[in-house]
Amino acid sequence: MDQLTYARYALFDYALPERQGEPQYQELRRAGAALRGLMRVMLFKRFESSVEAFRQTVNRLRDLQLAFQGALDRGLVPAGDEATDVLFKSDLDDELSLYEALERASSRYPVSDFDVDKLQDVLDTDIALLDEMARLVESIGPAEDNKLQQLVAMVTRGRTLSDRRALPGDLAHAKVLIFTQYADTAHYLYDNLKHLGHIRAVESDTRDRGRVIVRFAPKANHYDLRPGEEELRILIATDVLSEGLNLQDANHVINYDLHWNPVRLIQRVGRVDRIGTEHTAVYAHK
Repeated sequence: MDQLTYARYALFDYALPERQGEPQYQELRRAGAALRGLMRVMLFKRFESSVEAFRQTVNRLRDLQLAFQGALDRGLVPAGDEATDVLFKSDLDDELSLYEALERASSRYPVSDFDVDKLQDVLDTDIALLDEMARLVESIGPAEDNKLQQLVAMVTRGRTLSDRRALPGDLAHAKVLIFTQYADTAHYLYDNLKHLGHIRAVESDTRDRGRVIVRFAPKANHYDLRPGEEELRILIATDVLSEGLNLQDANHVINYDLHWNPVRLIQRVGRVDRIGTEHTAVYAHK
């Protein structure tokens, strides 16, 4: 990761010297320095979260670099807020619509103000590195993902892979709230645990979020399950559920990844460690 130049965020370095003192290029310099650091941290955090989140991110970054290269080939420099929004929110596979939108949004930085050949070379290097990173994790499936298999052992056998002793609180049969920082990881966990049944995943765009919450914690929310409606035992969630909800039917919280802000970790446990719980103990796992 340290070999990446994050060329798309380092545009100031490839502006012609006579342009670098102009205000809009000084803006690129300040923004680029901050964004390169944030991108590096983001990649490490995604890798810490799950191999799938990392894989998705690397592939998306490669596609963005390729789209940026395609724009340069068309005489466009998609920099600035409007052009960046187009890159991140567009369907990168629909090239015609993408480059039409970029043409309308890329007037702030003329391509003639840049050393395009040098910029294209470093973009080629970044794309090759991202391709190699994607190749290195391509073979890591669920069976090879030790972190995932540890979680499976915890929620099915009540112990970790390396320890035959039971975890406290009969985890294999208890209600379990699993938190992750990223939606990609939440989807990955759900896909590999859904065979257990009585499980759902929730993130910011889950439309029936309220119904999922009351099915997971009907007692805490004074909810009577409807005919044919099953009670949930396992709930996988991003931090969209870390504040202001009553989930104390459960007494186990698993932090599949650790948020950088310790307050978020406290808020996660606070979903089950609440007034009205019927449990004598609450367990937080990581």
